[in-house]
Amino acid sequence: MSTPLAARLAALGEREVAAVLAAAVRASCEECLRLLEASRPARFAGTRTLFTANRAENPTQNPGEHPTRARGRVHAPGRLVVHHVPQDHTGAVSNEGWSVIGPLLDADPAVRTEPTHP
Repeated sequence: MSTPLAARLAALGEREVAAVLAAAVRASCEECLRLLEASRPARFAGTRTLFTANRAENPTQNPGEHPTRARGRVHAPGRLVVHHVPQDHTGAVSNEGWSVIGPLLDADPAVRTEPTHP
């Protein structure tokens, strides 16, 4: 069964489809940026746990060098526990990735204790 969008796209040529899809991606990115700029996260003083997908160009990168960590310090000045998962982002939520993450969650006191919110 064809959706109205699929039917409209099927009637277009390849260049027109590319233009429609590019416009949709651009609009989505602009909305994400708008939401990011407008958001004001709550402060969190407790310990945080970060799982990083580590099958990347630089798998030995120090998490302290990552811009996400620097931004997080403003709203979450507490301790940050970083676990590197030897997968790409898709693989991190595969059975192989969960076999690494699951035991870490079970053993991590930061995950097992109740967070404190100021």
